[in-house]
Amino acid sequence: MSTRWLFVAGYCSVLVAGLALELAARRGRAGLATSDAVFTRIQRHRAGRAAAFALWFWTGFHFLAR
Repeated sequence: MSTRWLFVAGYCSVLVAGLALELAARRGRAGLATSDAVFTRIQRHRAGRAAAFALWFWTGFHFLAR
């Protein structure tokens, strides 16, 4: 297995874990906040908006720019 496939497997496992947490939060039994609630809370403050912008910029720069 090459390192590329190791990273792909790691990203896929993070994605699956995030989806599992979101589904658990939407069921309401786990006491977790949904992703919508988390992003709404982050967007209330200027620093949160700047951090969200920086995260989106980093994601787009690293994964979409070639």
